[in-house]
Amino acid sequence: VSVGHIVPGGAADMDGRLRQNDEITHVDGCSVLNASHHRVVELMTNAALNGRVTLSIKRVLDPDLKTNESILPQYPFDVVVSRRENEGFGFVIISSVNKSGASVDEIIGHIQENSPAARCGRLHVGDRIL
Repeated sequence: VSVGHIVPGGAADMDGRLRQNDEITHVDGCSVLNASHHRVVELMTNAALNGRVTLSIKRVLDPDLKTNESILPQYPFDVVVSRRENEGFGFVIISSVNKSGASVDEIIGHIQENSPAARCGRLHVGDRIL
């Protein structure tokens, strides 16, 4: 599962750590590598009952990127999204499947403005859920 679009000014954007195409490897400590979209949604739904979610992220860095590597966070990393009562997490997971119907990629496709995901600032559209 990958993170899709990052909502400008949202929590993920404000935090600045999650990026489009980041892969989410774990949801609350449960591996979602090769997991179905249904399974990831199930884990996120369970996390919603607790009011927060921790995501582990894997990012492939652009080898042509010229930056000071010492300031880059280590990947994958966890993202915690805390929500209020009667509130969802505020992001949409988009799954892609191969010809056999197996899930091959899951990304965040949308983050709702003023949602817990937006307020946390660490999730971005295009981020991959691993």
